[in-house]
Amino acid sequence: MAARSLTSPQIVNVIIHQLVNCRSQNAQRFQVPFGLSLLAHGTPRAVIDILNKLHLSPCFDTISSTAVTLANGCITEAINVAKGPHILAYDNIQASTSSLIEQREGAPAKVQSGTVSVIYPAFNAHLNDMSLCQIRENWCKTEGLSYAHDIRQTRDQLESHLEQLVVHTVRVLRHLKGSEDIVNRREFQHLECRKLPTGYATKQYPLRASHIEEASVQGNIAVVNDIYISQLKMSEVDFNDRAIPCINDQLTNTRLRTAQLSRTADDNAFTRLEFLQLGFGLFHAHMNLIWAVLSVHRGSFGTTGSLAYFFNILDLRRLGSARPAYYPLLAAFNWILDGLLLDCWAKECGCKSLTDFKPMTQEPEHLRDMARGILRWYLSPTLRERDDKQSDQVRRRIALLLRDLLYVRELGVAISDGDWG
Repeated sequence: MAARSLTSPQIVNVIIHQLVNCRSQNAQRFQVPFGLSLLAHGTPRAVIDILNKLHLSPCFDTISSTAVTLANGCITEAINVAKGPHILAYDNIQASTSSLIEQREGAPAKVQSGTVSVIYPAFNAHLNDMSLCQIRENWCKTEGLSYAHDIRQTRDQLESHLEQLVVHTVRVLRHLKGSEDIVNRREFQHLECRKLPTGYATKQYPLRASHIEEASVQGNIAVVNDIYISQLKMSEVDFNDRAIPCINDQLTNTRLRTAQLSRTADDNAFTRLEFLQLGFGLFHAHMNLIWAVLSVHRGSFGTTGSLAYFFNILDLRRLGSARPAYYPLLAAFNWILDGLLLDCWAKECGCKSLTDFKPMTQEPEHLRDMARGILRWYLSPTLRERDDKQSDQVRRRIALLLRDLLYVRELGVAISDGDWG
């Protein structure tokens, strides 16, 4: 990956700090961060010491001790955060060491596995909100989910969802020459429902990576003990009435759930792991959705309107497995969705071709009405039936595919915006 170039203000900032360092060697506001960056990226000791002679970085020993001090300070901050309501997440890592290490008995492996964990302060939460006793009490009162009351969308939710789809449908016109700026128009912005405050960013407090592998049930138990007992210096009694949301991938949650079930007879909430309230990560929610859409609409090369049919047209050759890589599959979905929607616009814009259609000259409400018409006519598998049954099957297939690809895009945009309205 190419390095990101510095902007003019950043270059000026570097020059100023270098000039200040020439006046006093104790002023190292550029040298220390740059040296820590070198250390984090595995720069050899000899290179760091050469840069030290050029007054671009502290020496290797100084940077190493600074990194230890910085790590200890981060753990102290995390200990204070852990006393309040917070969220836990962790996952496995694989750290590569030098390929020049001689592979003899006792030498470190070229790849070392372990686990890295992070805690996050819970936004707008109080300790009273994290009462495990209250959660147990509410769970006992639960009668189960009802489709009509808990899952089916209300009228307001349906209208809001339709407006979001209208925005997606209009924004696809950005691919037309001269209409690239349509995504920035105020009339075609997504509705804000539960958006986070402007400028808010969730703070992150990484903990020390451990050599414990969370690839087993026992490994996950050991990881939780390392996080809260060894690193955050908490005791088991601190979790008697404490609930901590724990957001992980599905495999980690499965192992944690197994550990919880196997320890139901333990004598406190910590050893039972009952204090961990499990949830799945948003990335995995989106990934599972696109895999589900692929499974439903894959079809075959000869099935017009199937995903395999479009993959063949686009010459996408690495999407044939049951669960392809996330980013290539998502990119393919976006290309197919944009192409299908542009084809709908070509049929409904009233021009001979899309090159003659000028969205930026149209009234915003007119474009929104046209988008609603496209959603009504091209996403419904039961409208515009014709006598040609084969054409009707293709149209129904594409209508359902369009609908599901819009679900994928809407979820992705909601995650990106941090707005779950």
